[in-house]
Amino acid sequence: MGVDGQLEKEINLQIIRKLKAYLEMNDVEVVLTREKDDGLYSSTDKNKKSADMKKRVEIINGAKADVMVSIHQNSYHQPEISGAQVFYYQNSQEGKRFAQLMQKRFDYCLGEKNRRQAKANGGYYLLAHSKPVSVIVEAGFLSNPKEAALLEIFLHSKGQTLPRSMILMKGWGPDSNVEEGNLDNYIHFLRRRLQNTGSSLQIKTVRGIGYALQ
Repeated sequence: MGVDGQLEKEINLQIIRKLKAYLEMNDVEVVLTREKDDGLYSSTDKNKKSADMKKRVEIINGAKADVMVSIHQNSYHQPEISGAQVFYYQNSQEGKRFAQLMQKRFDYCLGEKNRRQAKANGGYYLLAHSKPVSVIVEAGFLSNPKEAALLEIFLHSKGQTLPRSMILMKGWGPDSNVEEGNLDNYIHFLRRRLQNTGSSLQIKTVRGIGYALQ
């Protein structure tokens, strides 16, 4: 759960739905392990997390996909920590190359502040047991107030005009002395990300008020 009470699974599901729609517009077949807010386990399972992971692997391997991408949100005990990071299975060279490509794209879209590197991992169940080339994407830190707030705002605000004052308050807090130029920089990165992914969505400047996602 994020600093403002956001449930990770809700944010992940919204990201996944948008990504699925974009990929399918580009003739990519997409198989989701879940399409609604339900775990992949039964009420009789003693270890629900283990049962959920095993069912996910069963779906992934049964789909005979080329790649597997598992989307998550990160957290850390220090709230100033931020950024996006991609993980791959430590024994997979193809996974490493795929993760590095995705990490490079994150770094380009988020700017020089995102200095993380693709990282090998041998303990994640999905990476170790999924047959396709697989990565886990930590798209942001829910423990970082700014990232959590901005993710929440732009995921729920399509078609709405967001006042600059509201974005600044949600992203940086009511007592912050942050300059408005920092907000403009972040909007610039979001616009570039949408453009580079081929999305039809645009962040429009509403003169004298703020921004709107259309």
